[in-house]
Amino acid sequence: MSSAFGPLQQIDAGVLSVGYVESGPAEGPAALLLHGWPYDIHSHVDVAPLLAAEAVVATADKAAGADVIRSMAERAGATITEVDASHVVMVSRPDVVPDVIRMAAATTGAGG
Repeated sequence: MSSAFGPLQQIDAGVLSVGYVESGPAEGPAALLLHGWPYDIHSHVDVAPLLAAEAVVATADKAAGADVIRSMAERAGATITEVDASHVVMVSRPDVVPDVIRMAAATTGAGG
């Protein structure tokens, strides 16, 4: 597993200043990993590559469109899991996303 992210970047959004790092292919689908005190961004250093290698395509997605999401995942070289679900697949099908994460962890040997 990786031991460090690239350089920390900063964006100011009004009164909020947000630190972030980018990981994985720039043309791949985006995943936002949030953390809060007492943890910091480095708590995601090992899981970010696992999540970048996987994609869940919601085939009933009318907001982004399944074809668009599938295309981004293919360009990123991600393993694709398709499911009959709406745009916010982790809400409409909460059983699917944890299964994909577990499969990714098991595939890389990170699962315990």
